[in-house]
Amino acid sequence: PPASVNYIPVGKLSLESTLDKSSGNIGDNFTLTIIIAGDANLRPLSLPEFPKETENDFRIYRDAPIIETEVISGRIIFTKTFKVALVPSR
Repeated sequence: PPASVNYIPVGKLSLESTLDKSSGNIGDNFTLTIIIAGDANLRPLSLPEFPKETENDFRIYRDAPIIETEVISGRIIFTKTFKVALVPSR
């Protein structure tokens, strides 16, 4: 893994991402939701930083991630949800 990655979860995982709008104007708020779920410990997992050039085009606001656990067939399943507000600045 790259040196910037300090944690890689091991297990069977699923990834889902959605953007709440497909178009908008400068100053509109878009919410990017990323959900990772599986039988790996997701507590230490964090999203990487956005590329620096993204900061020229968007103001970026990250919510605190939400982590949930449940037991299914004797296995602990983690679900971690990340939400990021993206506001176009140009």
